[in-house]
Amino acid sequence: MKIALLPLDERPVNTRLVRDIAAIGGHHVLLPPASLLPRMRRPGRPDELAAWLTAISDGVDAAVLCVDLLCFGGLIASRTSSDSVLDAFGRLAVLSALRAAHPRVDLSAVSLVMRASDSYDNTEEPQYWSDYGRDLHRLGGRLHAAVVSDAVGAPVEPAAASVPREVVADFEQRRLRNHLVNLECLRLHSSGLLDALVITADDTAVRSAGSAEQLWLRHWRRALGLEGVTAMYPGADEVGAVLIARAVGRGRPEIRVRVVTPDPAALAIVPPYENGPLDDALTLQITAAGGVRVGMGEAAEIVMVVHPPNGRGDDWYQEVPPEIEPDEAAATAELVASQLATGTPVAVADVRHTNGGDPALVAALAARGAIEPLIGYGGWNTASNAIGSAVAAAMVTAHARAAGTVDEAARRRLVLHRVLEDVGYQSVIRAGLLARARRSGEAVDPVRLLPFVAAELADYLRRIAPREEWRVERVRLPWERLFEVDFELAPANR
Repeated sequence: MKIALLPLDERPVNTRLVRDIAAIGGHHVLLPPASLLPRMRRPGRPDELAAWLTAISDGVDAAVLCVDLLCFGGLIASRTSSDSVLDAFGRLAVLSALRAAHPRVDLSAVSLVMRASDSYDNTEEPQYWSDYGRDLHRLGGRLHAAVVSDAVGAPVEPAAASVPREVVADFEQRRLRNHLVNLECLRLHSSGLLDALVITADDTAVRSAGSAEQLWLRHWRRALGLEGVTAMYPGADEVGAVLIARAVGRGRPEIRVRVVTPDPAALAIVPPYENGPLDDALTLQITAAGGVRVGMGEAAEIVMVVHPPNGRGDDWYQEVPPEIEPDEAAATAELVASQLATGTPVAVADVRHTNGGDPALVAALAARGAIEPLIGYGGWNTASNAIGSAVAAAMVTAHARAAGTVDEAARRRLVLHRVLEDVGYQSVIRAGLLARARRSGEAVDPVRLLPFVAAELADYLRRIAPREEWRVERVRLPWERLFEVDFELAPANR
């Protein structure tokens, strides 16, 4: 199967990860030339991307389209560009042309509800975020509360005056533009032009500007008869992989997924950067990938073991690292081992902490020989990022095994890559480098640290898979910062 992908941006989680998941089933993901994709704050080239998509559509079975790239040139550009709503709508017109020319190509899309980061970091935001970012985040929460108050006739707290009017106007006009694009995507889905649509909320909170917009989007989803059809949930960078899994499974028997965890009560926790319970996110991610979640007593093709959050909001990217909890890690590892012993394929959603997986869990899994047999693992960034990528890998593997097309070497490589990146890098190497920088007070020079990162990744791989057949190659920091890493796992005997 050939699938065209317009990724959210050029980062490996939106390109390499998606391609590697598809490869498990022998499927090919076609990506635009790198020259057309964004480069961090430099936007991609939407009009040329549309032309590329048109040119290759003759030879594909499906297309997965990230609307933020098509309309604005990427994720950061969707927050920072000066493109008008008319510019965005004009670029969406390529979808009508594709549908008319290729009625049998499966067209799916993801569009994001714009975030309002709770920080003063303007790396991925408008320049004024360094002065007013957290204030704008709080303003979004107050405006959301006002929407709820309006609905019940309660008094509305006045908006804060700490942010200059022109800054508020600029930010809210960007939000309004992007909200109109999301509404247009709902209309396109309702018209039948899109076979599937996912609208996700990027880095949100229970009370936030994005959560308010989701209220209005849910209204129109219901009014258009799309409830249960258009998916809406927290997430962003994992959605390309989820929609690839959906495209692979289209027309095939539905994959049944059973969710198990050592602490079922923890599934009611709302994870950091999200606006709904973990239990809902699991169901919605499974459904968006084309699967169905089943109950404990029902037969399933996949068991998703959840290493549950502890409710403290622990984060490997913050100054105080999470507390290691060996007993809880052992309980999850034992559950994984017992499920593997039944013969049912197992994937792991490691959402104990944010911005990195649990090193204690990985050590416990390695001690039980329970890493290599997994059909999916995710422990990176937000809970939904981790869940979606693990679900997508598991679904593609299940479909491929049923069809007899599975590439088991690609499956093992992907699982090890995720464990190495999500835990070895995010929770061990990066966390150690950040802690060292804080103690010394010295600025971090990511480029200078590359040889150290490469050596540490190779060492961690030997620790978790001493007899594996892979080696770490081509290590780089895609945005020349420590937050994300990229590398390849190549055959050791090559």
